[in-house]
Amino acid sequence: MSRLGVVLGFALGGLASAAADASVIVTVTPAAPSVNVGGTVVVDLVAQFAAPDLVLAWGLDLTLDAPLVAPSGAPVLGPTWLAFATPDGDGLGGVALAGVTGSQRLASLTLEGLAPGLVSLGLAVTTRDRTEGFALDPTGFASNVVFQGATLEVVPEPRAFALLAACAATLAAVLGRRARAS
Repeated sequence: MSRLGVVLGFALGGLASAAADASVIVTVTPAAPSVNVGGTVVVDLVAQFAAPDLVLAWGLDLTLDAPLVAPSGAPVLGPTWLAFATPDGDGLGGVALAGVTGSQRLASLTLEGLAPGLVSLGLAVTTRDRTEGFALDPTGFASNVVFQGATLEVVPEPRAFALLAACAATLAAVLGRRARAS
C-alpha cells in the first residue's frame, strides 16, 4: 500500500471515529443540489443526539463561504422546538419542554439565490455567545459536536440566460450584415 493510501486511510478512519464518538452530529441538507438566481431552496438542519444525553436547547450560526445566497424569511423550527430570541437575530435557536435524544430536525431555512457560483453551507457556534451550542440535561453543553455542511450551486436564471443568448445572436447578426455591406 502506498504512503498516500496509508495517510488517507488514517485520515478517513479518524473522521469516521470522530463522528461516531460525537455526542451531537448536525447535517446541513439542501432539498436540491442547485438553486436559480432569484429562486429559493429549502435547507434542513438535522441533528443526531447520542443517548443518554438529553438535549434541552440549541443555538447555531449559518456560515456561508461566499455571499451567493441569503436567508429568505425566518427559519421554521422543527416540531420539538420552541423559538427563542437569538441575540444575533438569525432565529437559529430552539428550546425543548423536555429533554430529547435521537434524530431531530432543528430547523428548515429558505435560501434565495443571489449570484451564480458554488457556495459552501456550514454551521458554527460562536464561543462567547452563551445562547449557542447544545445545552444538555441536567447541566452543561455538548463538547463533541460535528457539523456536516453541504455545497449548493447557484445557477443563472434560465430566462435571463435565454435573453442574453438572444441579444448576443442579434448583435452577431447585425455585425455580420455590416461586415458584408462594407
